[in-house]
Amino acid sequence: LSNNKIANAYICVGAFQNRNNANILTKDIEKNGMKAIVIKPRNSALYRVLILSHTSQIYEDMESIKYNVNAGAWLYCHHCSF
Repeated sequence: LSNNKIANAYICVGAFQNRNNANILTKDIEKNGMKAIVIKPRNSALYRVLILSHTSQIYEDMESIKYNVNAGAWLYCHHCSF
């Protein structure tokens, strides 16, 4: 991925069938000083917990989040053009 192609990307740290579980993870993340949101894409049965990352620090954020939040975190990009 080229950094100039990522405007704002999200790092997904969890996916849940139950909205309450997604909200619990979101609150835990926010207690640690990060901003998280919950989304439910139209064609999915899962609620996703996302942390916003800015272009200039996407790789550093991903490494930190994998270490501190969820080792299985992945880059979530909606309407991206790579």
